Amino acid sequence: MRLFRTVAPAAGVITLPEARAHLRVTDAVEDSVIQGFIDAASAYLDARDGVLGEALVTQTWRLAMDLPAEV
Repeated sequence: MRLFRTVAPAAGVITLPEARAHLRVTDAVEDSVIQGFIDAASAYLDARDGVLGEALVTQTWRLAMDLPAEV
């Protein structure tokens, strides 16, 4: 049994501007670092391999099941 994501989330769990506002960062100097943190946290939590075991944002998955060999 295998899962394949066919449609990725249209948007992330949190946007860069939302994260910057929460962190009270006013300039764009650290944007790449903040985006890296967002991506790492999303990968850790979200979807099939995440610790939550469920999608945080709407996405589409396909389940492929192996059929048993005939005896």
